[in-house]
Amino acid sequence: MKAISIITALPLLFSFAVANEVKAVTDFDTTKYLGKWYEIARLPNFFQKQCVSDISAIYSQQEDGIAVLNSCTKKGNKVDTADGFATTENSIGSKLKVSFLPTYIRWIPFTKGDYWVLKIDPDYQVSLVGDPNREYLWILAKKPHIDPAIIEDYINAAKAQGYTELDQLIYTQHTIK
Repeated sequence: MKAISIITALPLLFSFAVANEVKAVTDFDTTKYLGKWYEIARLPNFFQKQCVSDISAIYSQQEDGIAVLNSCTKKGNKVDTADGFATTENSIGSKLKVSFLPTYIRWIPFTKGDYWVLKIDPDYQVSLVGDPNREYLWILAKKPHIDPAIIEDYINAAKAQGYTELDQLIYTQHTIK
């Protein structure tokens, strides 16, 4: 009897899991995404702990992928940078794998992180970026400051994708106006 109950419950559980999958955008233009993006907010993560302000990323097209240059200001007004490289994982480019390891060891399996564009406005001015496990989340914009209503809209989009710890968001301070 227990086996029958479990078997009949499996389709329900599977449909729940599929319904709660994180989904990247399905209409995406990598060329429009290139350029400088400012971090507006993020979920806490270990690799940005030292960053206190002015967090940004510059994406530029390379022959075999996208070069990534992240930068931030640390305590003592010291600028920290990290060079990375991203490759697309789907045909439209909204799912990427990113590595910040030195070039000579980026080939090692399991050394790349997921970078999925979950929401983007039609003018490519604001984006929501996350991963399929809901461990990482960023709100990025082409300007260092955006309307709080837009931020709220992107937070709601993260909620709709199943992100639950949004009360932990860190809002990035930018010294440039």
